[in-house]
Amino acid sequence: MKDILGLYLAIGNKVVFGMAQTMRLHTGEIIKISTKTVKIKHEVYQNGWQETTESQRAFEDVVKINS
Repeated sequence: MKDILGLYLAIGNKVVFGMAQTMRLHTGEIIKISTKTVKIKHEVYQNGWQETTESQRAFEDVVKINS
């Protein structure tokens, strides 16, 4: 499983990805890897509140930012 740059992905890696239907980028941590996607735990800020949530993205929709 590789990101869009060809870097191998593993559970615990930090990644950057785009939020669905927005032009915002978020960072998060991979918590699960499936055959075609990764599940990412990340924080969302809305109206002054911070919330932890999960998103699912295809391998080619994330970029690994740590080794």
